[in-house]
Amino acid sequence: MARLGHIDALRGLAALSVVIQHSAELVGLGFGAFNGGRFGVLLFFLLSGFVIPFSFSGDEPIRRFLISRFFRLYPAFWASLIAASLVSFVPPGEFAANATMAPILFGQPLSVGAYWTLFFELCFYGLCILLFMSGMQTRYIGALAIVFL
Repeated sequence: MARLGHIDALRGLAALSVVIQHSAELVGLGFGAFNGGRFGVLLFFLLSGFVIPFSFSGDEPIRRFLISRFFRLYPAFWASLIAASLVSFVPPGEFAANATMAPILFGQPLSVGAYWTLFFELCFYGLCILLFMSGMQTRYIGALAIVFL
């Protein structure tokens, strides 16, 4: 699929919004009722709901989707987890559980609070795979369900 420039611009806006929110919190600033972090995360999820159906194409679409998601997420995430553990001690069991992006499944806390969205992202991808396998992703209702999930 050709890249959609306006989608990339919205992703940039979402990322910038999260960075500004976290930076403002570090220095004790607030924006009243508006929470840029929540806005950015919600925008990311909505954009994912729009573009993920296009990821299921070609031969072995589920395998290709899983491989592309893995290499898009895990290497950078592992690098950030290693960096976080160098700054603050992370016990080995907690580190291993966090390395899966699903520490909650192992009864472990998040090593970095900002990682909370990653487990939901994995769940979202699982739901997308189920919708694709059911054939709903190619129908209008399936695309709407992915957007609203």
